[in-house]
Amino acid sequence: AIDDASNCVREWGDVGSARSILQMAVAIVHSARLAAPTVLTEFDRQGDTEHFSVALIKPQEQAA
Repeated sequence: AIDDASNCVREWGDVGSARSILQMAVAIVHSARLAAPTVLTEFDRQGDTEHFSVALIKPQEQAA
């Protein structure tokens, strides 16, 4: 749900080159906490070109 969304820049500030790693860690923790898949989307601008990436993080299933 959108209520569970996170904005790393707003929450953590400018973390420089650690941004991608921080976002991945937050998404993994979020997925584990909710026991549900999480979508990680990152937007970046390099000069006149804009890029984005999307990843799906799935919690590990527990063996019975």
